[in-house]
Amino acid sequence: MPNEIRSIATLGESFQETKNSKFHGYAARVCDETEAATEIAAAKARHPGASAHAYAYIIGQNNETMKFHDGGEPGGTAGLPMMEVIKKQGLTDVICIVSRYYGGTHLGAGGLARAFGLTCATALGNAEIKILKPATEYRFTLPYPMHGKAAHWLEHSPFALLNTDFAAEITLLVRVFATDDEAFKQQLSELTNGVAAPESINEGYY
Repeated sequence: MPNEIRSIATLGESFQETKNSKFHGYAARVCDETEAATEIAAAKARHPGASAHAYAYIIGQNNETMKFHDGGEPGGTAGLPMMEVIKKQGLTDVICIVSRYYGGTHLGAGGLARAFGLTCATALGNAEIKILKPATEYRFTLPYPMHGKAAHWLEHSPFALLNTDFAAEITLLVRVFATDDEAFKQQLSELTNGVAAPESINEGYY
């Protein structure tokens, strides 16, 4: 698993005008290609009169899905510059869409690439960046006499208590970031004299 993944937590929008051509940028977080398609359709609905709707997106913890489209502009002048911006910022699970209204003046390949790239970069810059780190959710059980001590320990630790189930024994669900994994296991063992055996039930990025 990567040490961390960077994405966006909020929507980002931008606008610029170059030689009467108007560029409207929109950046959003997406987790799969279905969500990406929904965002592309929404951009087209917002700007039905635009002459082009270019986009680029990267999805997956290891950038498994990377796609771009020039949206009617000459090949390599719109989607690719936007893709390069997203890659340069090290982002994933993100899409950027730029809708262009043609202003009557040809910008040339270089001018188009700069305009689409800048609009994309500005939209991303106007979104809040979120850094997600790998973590494991552990489940373990304790006898009731140990609960108070364990609750106090977790309250003053970097580990997140997600759930407590009171049954024949007490079952706790805790999220531990990868950088704290060894410390968690060692402290839990010392706290319970080896009674508690943490079971990994889920891994992800948080």
